[in-house]
Amino acid sequence: MEAHSLLSGDMHVLKCWTDIAPNGELFRPVRDLYRRRRALALHCHDYVEISWIDIGRARHVLNGMEFTVEPGSLFFIRAPDVHGLWPLGVETLGLTNIAFPSSVYEELRRRYPTEMAAAFRDGEPFGAALMLDAAGRRTINTWADELFLAPRHGSLPIDRFVLNLLTLLHKQQANAAAPAPPNAPDWLLRARRDIQQPRHFAQGVRAFFRLAGCSREHASRELRRHFGITPSQCVMEARMQFAARRLEMSTRSILDISLDCGFRDLAHFYKAFRAAHGTTPREFRMSHRIQ
Repeated sequence: MEAHSLLSGDMHVLKCWTDIAPNGELFRPVRDLYRRRRALALHCHDYVEISWIDIGRARHVLNGMEFTVEPGSLFFIRAPDVHGLWPLGVETLGLTNIAFPSSVYEELRRRYPTEMAAAFRDGEPFGAALMLDAAGRRTINTWADELFLAPRHGSLPIDRFVLNLLTLLHKQQANAAAPAPPNAPDWLLRARRDIQQPRHFAQGVRAFFRLAGCSREHASRELRRHFGITPSQCVMEARMQFAARRLEMSTRSILDISLDCGFRDLAHFYKAFRAAHGTTPREFRMSHRIQ
């Protein structure tokens, strides 16, 4: 997934919690459809959102960067984040959005600081993003269904939803990460975690060095010492894991998936995929595709 800088002067509007929940509600679930003529223009909020794509694809602009999102894409939006969504082409975009006020967010962050930090990543350019498989999408929509039916003036339903989602995020991050060596420095573990994000690995090894926050020589030496791999191998692992998930869970073309991974040469992508998975992308999709 390639990210593109946008003009910093783009105009956006502020959405306020008291406008969308004027009766003191503590959460607001919404499912809606958007088409090319009806998009979500750039905006920020004084509240927090968790959103995911149910159908269709869209251009998601977030804090001056641009990403392509598709069914299963889930993102955590902080109050100051400036973002917008535009359906691609003539596709209809189905979006589920769970919003809640900053007071609920702060209370959850007070009670679960580590888990909330892993999801919303205050102080970093973006919150976390997930790519849900078919089972994950069914699960999270079941949780959302419960919110639609629940009374909205108590915090228990939204607390339960967020905690369930934080558990799902933790499991996905744990499954994607190699077992951490006991003496590996925190900055290296964070870099290994964050390079799994498409917006980072699409930029190649320079993104890994930026995430590490130290010299290239030191980062390379510590990565080899603790994990036995080079920065190039670390980035390639992240790209190939992402490519496999996309081939399983999306209808996106192999060429587009290769571009999302940061490849500019389709033959190079095929060679790297075969080396990682022992088969071609097309054969992998045919044998692993979720029906």
